[in-house]
Amino acid sequence: MIGISHEEAGEEIRKHVAFMDTQKMEFYESLLNKGILQAVILSTCNRSEVYLIYDEEQQLEEAVSIYEKMADISLQGYLKIKKGKAALLYLYEVCAGYHSLVLGEDQIEGQLQEAYAFASHMQACKKQMHRIFQNCFKTVKQIKTTYQISASPLSIPYIAMRAIKQLITFENQCVCIIGSGAMAKLMLTYCEHEPVKKIYLCNRHMDKALALKDDERIEVIPFEERYLYAGKSDILISATSSPHQIIKQEAYPTVHQTKVCVDLAMPPDIDTGMKSFGVKLIVIDDLSDVQDASIAKRKALLKQGHEMIEQGVEETITWLNSQKLQEVLSSLQRKSEESAEAAYQLIISKIDLDHHEQRVVKKILRSSFFRMVKEPMMMLSHASKQKDEYIELVSQLFEGGGEK
Repeated sequence: MIGISHEEAGEEIRKHVAFMDTQKMEFYESLLNKGILQAVILSTCNRSEVYLIYDEEQQLEEAVSIYEKMADISLQGYLKIKKGKAALLYLYEVCAGYHSLVLGEDQIEGQLQEAYAFASHMQACKKQMHRIFQNCFKTVKQIKTTYQISASPLSIPYIAMRAIKQLITFENQCVCIIGSGAMAKLMLTYCEHEPVKKIYLCNRHMDKALALKDDERIEVIPFEERYLYAGKSDILISATSSPHQIIKQEAYPTVHQTKVCVDLAMPPDIDTGMKSFGVKLIVIDDLSDVQDASIAKRKALLKQGHEMIEQGVEETITWLNSQKLQEVLSSLQRKSEESAEAAYQLIISKIDLDHHEQRVVKKILRSSFFRMVKEPMMMLSHASKQKDEYIELVSQLFEGGGEK
């Protein structure tokens, strides 16, 4: 594996290796033309990695050179390279979300599946790469099914929605959302998926709020009238970047129907005095505590799940070695047959033999040459310890190399 992720480089570097589909096609063509046997290119906003199967170490160096050429900037100090078991282990961990910004998130698995499908379409995957990725997806599915990692939410807005639901139902309620940043947008999206009666959307800049109006239940209101509409709402959610409180107790309508206030801002948007009205106030510190607990829980679950990853990697390595063994055994048999045929052709070109004598000579030669490779074939078939070393040695003796 060669590549860059958010763990090594910031956005300024990563943007140079966020490859579009046309660039990936060019990348695959360059890799295959250089003799790379198989490849899968994963390119997302947080990582750009290439998983490779190759013959010679020089081909890995050429793949790195192609990667840097595609990036068109120096990647010294950023590019990481992993080989063999370490590369397999890393792939499985990436797929399970161990290396994601949001620990244990599910999105990366889908992105890897898309990358694998694209590589297959580009005919850059063969039997070995198919087995690697299919076993990877199978293992990750087992981990997520067994440990339910996604059941521990990490998003503050998602945690806020769960906290609200513990206090009040969304059915037929009016909601007022103040703000148009990332958190406010997520809260709006979540509320749109609930059976609410009305959503009042408020922002200092009306155009920003209007740009978010994509549901007939949404009514955009002027910032100056926030108290009026907040008082008409059962649930008030505020997530602005204001340096001061924008909802103060003394300015709030004395007659109101507000039951829950959610303050997702820092510094806070909502006066804590609102609790004197009998309103339930949820603040970001409360949610952060839940988030920290969720992160700790996910870490613990992922730690437990790592045993499954290690087992999946070992199963894949065992299968790959068995395939390599079959290839070497087939190669040995083919070599013996080719050598016997070459010797036979040499003999009949030098000695005049009748048909019966030719058959006898051919049979003797085939038997003799097969006996030469029979012992290494038996040794490979029955070896348990150091099998990899035996395979590599015999492969180099008879073939001159092997896949990596």
